[in-house]
Amino acid sequence: MINVFKRNPSVLAMEGLGNQLFQYAMGHHLATQSGTFAYLLTPFTPWRKDDRPFALDSLLNECKHLRLYEDTRFRTLRGLERLNSFLITHLGFSLPVLRIRLDSIDYARIPRRYVKRFVCTGFYLDFSFLREELEMVLKELHIHLEKFASPQEIIVPYGVLHVRRGDFDLINFGRLNSAYFKKSLLSMPRVSEIVVVTDSPNEVRELASELNISSIYGPDRLGSMETLALMSREELVIGSNSTFSWWGSVLCCFNGGISMLPNRWFRGQALPMTSVPGFDLIFTEPTWQD
Repeated sequence: MINVFKRNPSVLAMEGLGNQLFQYAMGHHLATQSGTFAYLLTPFTPWRKDDRPFALDSLLNECKHLRLYEDTRFRTLRGLERLNSFLITHLGFSLPVLRIRLDSIDYARIPRRYVKRFVCTGFYLDFSFLREELEMVLKELHIHLEKFASPQEIIVPYGVLHVRRGDFDLINFGRLNSAYFKKSLLSMPRVSEIVVVTDSPNEVRELASELNISSIYGPDRLGSMETLALMSREELVIGSNSTFSWWGSVLCCFNGGISMLPNRWFRGQALPMTSVPGFDLIFTEPTWQD
C-alpha cells in the first residue's frame, strides 16, 4: 500500500486512559491507512500538575501497529487541543484546523500543509473508524488485561457500576444522578453482587448506600488498567458518560456480557454516545444532578 501521508502519521496521546484508548484506536486506523505504523506522541511524563500519566506503555510493548515517540511539538499541540476542548465543551463548536474530523480518512480533506507531517488530535467520540479497527484493538487489549487479577473478595457472577465524578464539575459533561443508576439496575439482569468503581469513592458513598451497594473501589484500591480488567470480566456494566466507561462497557460486551450507557456524552449537547454494531450495548436517557 502506498503511504499517502508521505511519512508515518501521528496521534496526540493525552488525558486519561479512556481518551488514550480512543487515540490508540485512531493510531491503528492511521497505521492501516498508511500501510506502515503510526506514532503516539507523548511527553512521557505529565507537564502539568493535574495531568494524568501516559497509561499505555505496557500495551504498546505488545503492539506491532504503533510506536511511542517523544515529540518536541507536544506542548504546542497539547495547548491547542486544550483550547479546542474548551471551545467544544463550553461553546459547542471546534476549530477545524485543530480537530480534523475524518470519518473514513478522506485525504482530500486534510490540509496540504499537514499531509507530510500529519498529526491527528481530538477525542474521536463520534468517529466511524472504530467500526473498522475495533476488533483488532479489543483483541490486543483483552490479551493485555488478562495479566491483571480481579480482587479476591468479588464473587461472580457480578455487575459493576462505573460512577464518574472527578473533574466533571469543571467541564460541561454533567453528573448522572442516583435515578439513572437505579433505573439502569432495575432494567438489567440480576446478578449475585454489584460493586462500584469510581474515581471519587468519598463522593459516591451516599449513592452506593441508596443502591444498597457496600463494595466501592477507588484509585487507592485499583489502578486504571486493573479497573478496566475488572469491568471486562463482569456479567454486566452500568456506565457513565465517560470514555473510560465506554471502553469498559464495550470490553464487557466483547467478552459476552451486557452493558448500559447514557445515550449522550454531554448534558448540554446532543453528541450521541458512540454505538458499536454487533455489540450488546444498551443506551438509555440519562438523568442529571441539579
